[in-house]
Amino acid sequence: APAARPTGLPSRGFVQRRASRCVERHAVEGLTTQVRGEAGTTSFRRFFLRSSKQVSPWHDLPLHVGEDAPAEKWMVTEIPKMTRAKMEIATKEPFNPIAQDTKRGELRDYHGPIFWNYGYLPQTWED
Repeated sequence: APAARPTGLPSRGFVQRRASRCVERHAVEGLTTQVRGEAGTTSFRRFFLRSSKQVSPWHDLPLHVGEDAPAEKWMVTEIPKMTRAKMEIATKEPFNPIAQDTKRGELRDYHGPIFWNYGYLPQTWED
């Protein structure tokens, strides 16, 4: 399995800033991701770690970037721009890793690449 990767790298399903200006990063400092399982299989999972301990990107990451940028929010990218695999947060698994969605036991893909980063805002959910 590949080593844990730091956040902020484009097109890899990581937490990213909404705006390009420098803002407080202390809320996600030390955050990395770790892949378990093989890409393109039902065993693939991307876990989030802070100081080598698993955290939930849904529950444990902050929504707001910082006091100096009250309108800016953090986003977790599930499906990076120009990819086809339909990745989703695993809401029923411990620590909510990102996994490829399945339907009737088959991995789901889009017919072509999507042209934007698709994801969610931490600490939000559907009611």
